[in-house]
Amino acid sequence: MAENVIAIILSEYEDNANTNTANDWKSKFILEDEEMGKYIKELAEFVDFLSDENCKIIYDSKNISAFTFVLRTMPECYPSREAQLRSIMKKASNWRSNRESKESDEYFIDYVKLKDEIRCELTARRIKDNMHSCLIVAHIPNFKNRWWHISTGEQTYDLYSCKLDIVEVFNWVSKNHKPMRKYSWNPKHGENGYGAYKTSAGEYVSVLMCSKEHAAELLQTAIGLRSWNVLYNFDPVHKKYMEYKAECKFEHLQGEVEERKYHSYHLNSGELIPKRIEKKLRLLGVVTD
Repeated sequence: MAENVIAIILSEYEDNANTNTANDWKSKFILEDEEMGKYIKELAEFVDFLSDENCKIIYDSKNISAFTFVLRTMPECYPSREAQLRSIMKKASNWRSNRESKESDEYFIDYVKLKDEIRCELTARRIKDNMHSCLIVAHIPNFKNRWWHISTGEQTYDLYSCKLDIVEVFNWVSKNHKPMRKYSWNPKHGENGYGAYKTSAGEYVSVLMCSKEHAAELLQTAIGLRSWNVLYNFDPVHKKYMEYKAECKFEHLQGEVEERKYHSYHLNSGELIPKRIEKKLRLLGVVTD
């Protein structure tokens, strides 16, 4: 099944004694311990937020080693920071432990050779399945978002990289869900506040207050927990939360599933929303009251 792959890259201190994975990730910034704490906290919040979205988070163990060079060189300046970092990355996976690329593979950006680094790995994954969506997220001071046009010699693959930012990356994920989300209107919930069944199987039926088109738009940015059988969003027009239910539960999906269908309705009370979902929607600025 095609995946959204998010590859985290940390800054690599430029020093002759440090082994960097790529020149593009090098940095001469040395953070004070308080700044380092903020840097690691931002990473922790990012990984935690994305850990139950439609994506696979990976990292490069050699990149982590290059980043922690300063922490290992000056342990008295950064007490416990390396342990904090490695604890955070347990929610992601090291691509070198289950790689698609070979250490000897060579790719090119113009005339610059790439070998045994994250862009090689993502290109190899795209070669295996071009339906994969791959994003590089760089937690590097002053990093500028950019496209990388990576050539195998016969074909070119485009990879986008952006700074570590929860909202920006979530917007990318919402446009690249794997499997794709498709809205499937259920007539029992009505539309625009009308036509809903009063009851179904003896239970009260919640009403869809908006149009099918509006519900389909909000589906793409709806948030769920692992398995994504139930998703939630906030409808700013009607000032109500919405619940989306998958027509097929995750455990019943089989083979190469290209899309998942959802129907939806509005909820009368926000108390039904899981606290983690509400927190994430507020962080995204969807809910502001």
